[in-house]
Amino acid sequence: MGPRSRIPTAAFGCAFPTSRSPNANLPRKSRTEGLFSRHATGYIGWAMEQYPWIFWVATAVLVALTLAALVAPLIRRRSDDPVDEVTDIDIYKSQLEEVERDLARGVLNSEEAERTRTEIARRLLAADKAGSRATSDAPQGLNRALAVVTVLGIAGAGIWGYVELGAPGYADQPRSERLLRAEELREGRPTQREAEARITDKIAATAQVGDDVREMIERLREIVPTRPDDLNGWQLLADNEGRLLNFEGAAQAQTRVVALKGEEATETDRYRLAFYRFIADDGAVSPDLQALIGEVAEDRDARTDLWQAMALDARSIGHFQAAARAQERYLAAVGENAVPADYQDLLDYLVSAAGGIVTPEAETIAVRLLQRDEGNPAALYYAGLLYYQTDRPDRAFNFYRRVIETGTPGTLHYTMAAGQIEDVAWLAGKDYTLPETQTRGPSAADMAAAQDMSEEDRAAMIGGMVSSLSERLANEGGPPEEWAQLIRALGVLGETERAAAIWGEAQEVFAASDAAIGTIRSAARAAGVAE
Repeated sequence: MGPRSRIPTAAFGCAFPTSRSPNANLPRKSRTEGLFSRHATGYIGWAMEQYPWIFWVATAVLVALTLAALVAPLIRRRSDDPVDEVTDIDIYKSQLEEVERDLARGVLNSEEAERTRTEIARRLLAADKAGSRATSDAPQGLNRALAVVTVLGIAGAGIWGYVELGAPGYADQPRSERLLRAEELREGRPTQREAEARITDKIAATAQVGDDVREMIERLREIVPTRPDDLNGWQLLADNEGRLLNFEGAAQAQTRVVALKGEEATETDRYRLAFYRFIADDGAVSPDLQALIGEVAEDRDARTDLWQAMALDARSIGHFQAAARAQERYLAAVGENAVPADYQDLLDYLVSAAGGIVTPEAETIAVRLLQRDEGNPAALYYAGLLYYQTDRPDRAFNFYRRVIETGTPGTLHYTMAAGQIEDVAWLAGKDYTLPETQTRGPSAADMAAAQDMSEEDRAAMIGGMVSSLSERLANEGGPPEEWAQLIRALGVLGETERAAAIWGEAQEVFAASDAAIGTIRSAARAAGVAE
């Protein structure tokens, strides 16, 4: 178990118990009752854990008793001995004999005896008529067959249901123990650096170059080092190593470019070298890189812009670890001037760099966002994801539902929450169906299928989503988050002209809202269409 998180126990508005004992804060009487209750069931639980067959034996006995009660009427035979059965007819005959004896003894006169005989005879005839309509016993063979079917059906259905829906051999899990386990999972999360270290493939993007280009780059790798003063060759090699996402090779080639140009090296040349080295070192800043950055950006404002550009460029190739390091330095540079969108970007980078895990560092950013805006969709979504990952679907459901109820359909975090909320609701024991009027997000299966798509199919899918969003904004309008999402997506697709046009239109639509313009400007900068 890792160290206890420094985040307050009331993070995200709901506290975990800080004591290891779930009864620690109860009155003495309640604690005593809980202790005796635990002892009352403790031996049974211990025995079932030590001897699992006890459960199956007890189950078999209960099933046998239940089946016996159901089957017994089917296989029981009615007695054929008339002595064992006393019918209404026998009773009425006995009453007739009693009337004759009373008449002989003088207890009844002839008129009374006649009336009594008539009444008894009437009842006797009715009883005889009813008896003649009584159904006969079903054949014993049919009864036995029905009994066998009943036994096999009920027992088979019970076993199948338990195996499919239950957990055979699973130990008992009282609610208090589940809560403690959830707390341990939350405390035992890896740190951001630990989670990032587990990710071997740091760059999510794939190099989109043909075989002919790869062959050309191989020839460049062979020829250019033999011509150390060939500036054009080194520039060509640096550019193409970058296209292949081989940033170590790109950094080495760009180093030679800057050296050959000397004083004539441009700011762009030095920025490319800094970026290539930054990505090659997975976001680490060596003394040499720090010195190079000092040459590229001499004052604080320039360094602020440089780190923001680094973060956006790192994100564009899917190197979220480097994007997170650059965004952290950008936030440190802007200080109190940072807007919620800046922290939201960092939160996205941190979780992506950690392989989807909400680490304690990411939780800290989410808490900070919620303190500034309790309805921030990114913070709400990642709060829910945190509880989903730490076996608290009940709390995860509450956060996801807030995203669905207050968020904007089509935005990133709304889409992710919509794709998970029904599964989370089921785990939490909630009967919840995402409203059909809302936009459903991609499920886990959809995301897995997208990973298996070819580059062309994936691009077509993304293009369709972008076109749908663009059409809806044109016809119905939408919040600034959706405009920002569209501009970002167009930037990723390389459609900078469309992104610039939409950025210009957004400035007119949201001219009265500085906050909205700030949100959209961040996306426009990411797409390379705004300063």
